[in-house]
Amino acid sequence: MINTELLTDMYYAAPEFWYLAGAFVAILMALSLIELVQILKLKQKNYFLNRDRERYAETLYASRDGYFAFIYPDQRVNDPRTNIIERCSRRLAVIMNLSDGVKSSFADILKNFYKEDALKIQKYVNLLREDGVSFDDEFILKTSNKYIRLVGTRINGVDGNIYCDMIWFRDISFETDKISALEKAKTDASIKLSQLQDMLDNLPFPIWLRNDKLSIINYNKKYTEFINSANKENLSQNIPEITDIKGDSITYNLSRAAHAANKPRRTHTNIIKNGERYVVEATETPFYVEESLDKIYTVGTLVDIT
Repeated sequence: MINTELLTDMYYAAPEFWYLAGAFVAILMALSLIELVQILKLKQKNYFLNRDRERYAETLYASRDGYFAFIYPDQRVNDPRTNIIERCSRRLAVIMNLSDGVKSSFADILKNFYKEDALKIQKYVNLLREDGVSFDDEFILKTSNKYIRLVGTRINGVDGNIYCDMIWFRDISFETDKISALEKAKTDASIKLSQLQDMLDNLPFPIWLRNDKLSIINYNKKYTEFINSANKENLSQNIPEITDIKGDSITYNLSRAAHAANKPRRTHTNIIKNGERYVVEATETPFYVEESLDKIYTVGTLVDIT
């Protein structure tokens, strides 16, 4: 049990001491409270720093690209790390089907490429690590025939400190296969187009195509003979019309009538060719183009019926 009379006597005996002791305790408690607040703030800051670090790490992991990083010790601080750290991403381990997963070394990765490609990649990496020279190239994995694009780049801090050298790996097999398929389709289309043009050029009469403005945009070899042109490639964009003995266009008005009515139109007329007179039948046949119901082209023919 506390003796209140003793405490009272002690207080009255030396009140200045107790004032000083109370002030010291109050200051100590205030300092402790301030320190506690600072510790809580630092813990909160550290928590969010770790959360941001986790977000950035997971963002890298979620990337469609895998990466291999050479991480260097920090030259601006007294970094306890003295060795270069090699880090293989989870995505890279999946892309290349690495047996050791994220523990794989760069030597393990090189084993998945053909010998000449592996030597080339190693030269790229040496230049990157020694001189910071970036690179961008494509290779094939010998284990799965995947097309892999490698991009090497150096990452520096704003203070010039070298953080790491990274090699990004992207599986471009789908894009490569798509490009190959498109190139094959283009070649097939070119062959088919050439065959169609050969077929038109070997018809014994002129044939031509008009757009929706009634301008001639294509024609066969026989057409060039009727307009006295030696070579169809020499014709300008304004392709001349085949004219009758009066010098008038044989089919322009006919094409306009066919286009307006959306029905074939034909007519007979006379022409002079190589000094001889011929009777010809001209036709203009309209049709919808490009699966559009508001765009009409016409195809015309000129047949000798002398």
